[in-house]
Amino acid sequence: MSGYCIGLPSFLFSCMDFFKHSAVSSLMLLILAFGISFCTNASITPNVLDITTLSSVSGVIGPTIIAELTKDTNTFEQWSLMFKIVSGVMLFGLTIFLIFAKAFEQFPLNEHFSKQEIKSYSTIKSTSDEVLNTK
Repeated sequence: MSGYCIGLPSFLFSCMDFFKHSAVSSLMLLILAFGISFCTNASITPNVLDITTLSSVSGVIGPTIIAELTKDTNTFEQWSLMFKIVSGVMLFGLTIFLIFAKAFEQFPLNEHFSKQEIKSYSTIKSTSDEVLNTK
């Protein structure tokens, strides 16, 4: 799922050149790209939180790049370049995620939990496994 939630928006950002004459189409493409990219919150956000400092650098670098690209004039070609940069960064992040990201249960079921807690967890886990296996 994470691959689609990062790869598809990256593709949509790179397609912005095709919609340069239609503001409505460009806006719809942006809404779709950002909407799909927010689906990663349930899958990769926990991993991103582990490297918060690195991930927050984009909040400083992005506006700086936009300011430099649009300093003299504000044209579609400059914004198109920005969307290509965003697409490339997203594809790079997707590649790194697919190669290195792993998720594990953070706690083992052991004697530190009461029998009721273990039973509740086992019920939730088996239900979620059944749901995942039916799709």
